[in-house]
Amino acid sequence: MTAVTGYAATCGIDFVCLFADEEGLYRRHGFTTVDNPLTWVKINDHHTIGLARAVTPHEIMVRPVSGAAWPTGEIDLLGHVY
Repeated sequence: MTAVTGYAATCGIDFVCLFADEEGLYRRHGFTTVDNPLTWVKINDHHTIGLARAVTPHEIMVRPVSGAAWPTGEIDLLGHVY
């Protein structure tokens, strides 16, 4: 985790984001859950099957790298391949 967040900082990235089942492990490394609504591409067996939207809390965990404030509102993951 230290190597990943250190590398992110050298690249000018504000946050490291992840989706995880074992929250405890990542909490120990400074990640927190956020409750932003999410939009993403649904993929199954290497095929796009549609768009998904969720307002379910705690879908994503983040760790600040640059000191920037985490945004409020919807997080759109439809940009470049994630």
